[in-house]
Amino acid sequence: EVLLQMVHAEDKEAFFKSIATSARNLSIWNHEFRAVLKSDKVGWIRGTSTPRLMQNGDILWNGVLVDITQEREDKLQRKQLERQLQQAQKLEALGTLASGVAHDFNNYLQMITMSVELAQQHMYNADVAQTYLDRALATASGGRHLIRQILTFARNEEVESKSVDLSASLNDFLQMIRATAPKATHFKFEIEPKLFIRGNLTQIHQVLINLCTNAFYALKDRPTGRLD
Repeated sequence: EVLLQMVHAEDKEAFFKSIATSARNLSIWNHEFRAVLKSDKVGWIRGTSTPRLMQNGDILWNGVLVDITQEREDKLQRKQLERQLQQAQKLEALGTLASGVAHDFNNYLQMITMSVELAQQHMYNADVAQTYLDRALATASGGRHLIRQILTFARNEEVESKSVDLSASLNDFLQMIRATAPKATHFKFEIEPKLFIRGNLTQIHQVLINLCTNAFYALKDRPTGRLD
């Protein structure tokens, strides 16, 4: 009864359900819950107990309760440090990508400018002008897609696994990473189409960036090189 009074109000439903399941199945009870301790301090308790059916039909649990408040706080702090480290690694990788991305984006802008200027010069011919304007729009779309990739990668998001089209994301990534490669690097890719996985796209990109930049570093003093 003392224990039941200590269980935090928000955790009572789950606590009682765990007890009921253990009693119904006579299975080992393992449960973590918040408890209101002295001075209204809230702590975390881990309970482990083995139920035993008595002759009169009562159930007796033999087990232990452990205060895991510090363990939970340490775990939370470790997760925060891991997120900070991940973000630092992302920023470092972005620094590696920056010059190549800037070069790519400059090419996009030059193509847009050139297409619009050519359209202006051919205003008397609507079809030709429309062709150049369509090219400018397509190039702008490519530039927007590039920026969206960078923002997605840089965002300090929670690590969440979801369905990812690995083939499409690899093709997008390879377009972005080419700009940072040594000039004489040849690329050879064999990507199976429509490969879907469960994962985190930002983390996948981070792994790929690390692999590619290591490869580029190994190739930088060579006249030619190939990345497979």
